[in-house]
Amino acid sequence: MTDLRFACLAFALITPSLHAADSPRASGPATRLATPPAARPPCPVGWTDFDNPLVGVQAHVPTNYWVRLHGGVLLAVEQVNEPANLAFVLPFRPRPGTDAAAIARQFAKFVAQSEPRFEAEVVGQPSPDRALARFTSVAAGKPVEGRYCALLTAGGSMALVIGAMAPRDRFESELPRLRQIAQGFGFQPPRGRWLDYVSPAGGFTLRHPEGWPIESSDGRSGKDNIDWVVRDPHQPLSRAFQWCPRYCSPQLLQDPLHVLRGYQAAQFASPEQTVLAALSQISQEPRLLKFSVNQPLTDLFRNLNQHVAGLLAGLGVGRSDITVYDCLAEARVDGEPVLVAMVAGLQTLTLQGGFAGPLTDLSVTLRGWCAPPGQFVRDSPVLEKICASMELTPAFLRRITQGNAQAAAKIRETYAHMNEIDNQIRQSRWDTMDAIAEMSYDTLRDTGGYVNEHTGRIEQIPPDRVVRNRNGEYVSREEVERGIDPNQATVLREAHAEDYMRGAYGRIEF
Repeated sequence: MTDLRFACLAFALITPSLHAADSPRASGPATRLATPPAARPPCPVGWTDFDNPLVGVQAHVPTNYWVRLHGGVLLAVEQVNEPANLAFVLPFRPRPGTDAAAIARQFAKFVAQSEPRFEAEVVGQPSPDRALARFTSVAAGKPVEGRYCALLTAGGSMALVIGAMAPRDRFESELPRLRQIAQGFGFQPPRGRWLDYVSPAGGFTLRHPEGWPIESSDGRSGKDNIDWVVRDPHQPLSRAFQWCPRYCSPQLLQDPLHVLRGYQAAQFASPEQTVLAALSQISQEPRLLKFSVNQPLTDLFRNLNQHVAGLLAGLGVGRSDITVYDCLAEARVDGEPVLVAMVAGLQTLTLQGGFAGPLTDLSVTLRGWCAPPGQFVRDSPVLEKICASMELTPAFLRRITQGNAQAAAKIRETYAHMNEIDNQIRQSRWDTMDAIAEMSYDTLRDTGGYVNEHTGRIEQIPPDRVVRNRNGEYVSREEVERGIDPNQATVLREAHAEDYMRGAYGRIEF
């Protein structure tokens, strides 16, 4: 990601640096523009209307699709079993004077830097506030085709890159549905604070929405991994979690170390049975809907473990293996139905036990989130973001590795890869899109957008640069900075979702 972050610094040439801040509310009358903005189309029957205030981006989500959030603001509506089939939207604030064709070319440039097989070109005759582009690439290991449009909205004070892609042999057949998804995108600045959390025993950190309770086993267990759960206070069944049971052959329970570290005696016939047994300890009646090997994560862990595996094989005393699976499941929590999305890591150490037969040491890590079926699409982006932010602290790594710096470095490398590469959690993604979105995130959150009724632009009012007229109403800072008397400047009103999208609806087309 380092190179990508460096490359995306150039994108700052067309995006201003605005800091998140609580902005004053406009006290002027909430008048409307003379020409009302085109409205967001209604959600089709049977689809889910996604609108989570912690995300800000809105979407219409068909059955068998879900919502993925990259870098805090790039939102994709993706087919559950086909991550190469999706529609996406990236909102950000452009620098004044930037036209749509420049935005379209910059977007193509940064994607191509992380995906060399990505090729895009602007097509047709772009207007200052709208440009169309076509592209080809590879996603989830498949050749894909796609299109996107760059739009300037709200008088040029907002920019949107909205696009769609699908496997190349199915793009034309999938295009009508992807267009319908794209036309349902909306935007308003996300609401709600995200906080950094450090567990009381100092074992791990994560980011979570303010007010969400967190529980963990950190400091209360001898295991070398940590169980934790973060709950939505308004919907406790919506939660992110990590659960790390350990199993062993019955003979190994005679070892006091295994007893102290919380092992359970068990033998499983298949990986699916192992995952279901582990999941059943934190839920009831689990049933797997999807179970497949996550090859990127599996390769990563096996590379980190190759020294130990090679040593055991060379001595002929046993074998060691790690496999990571992507899982989607149904279950019940507290008697209520939930959908569960998670990665399951199974680390097996099998030793030759002589007359006793092989002895198995099995560590399981389940890391993911669950929510009631009716909330799953709405809550997944926030819960997934919590999961991806979890990291073990250096102090905890030193303790479990007993000061072994090399072992600690390997664990840190593993978690860094898990948290940076989102395609290791059920999908393939474009890292450059994520880098752009991360950079744009703070420019869109809680920035206090206010509409200038005269120009139609959305202006920002940082608290230290508020301008009022004699009546105490907030007025256009842009006009005052051009020399207009505050008492003659346009009174501003707070911007709403339709204001940010003004100029988009009816023009989102591929």
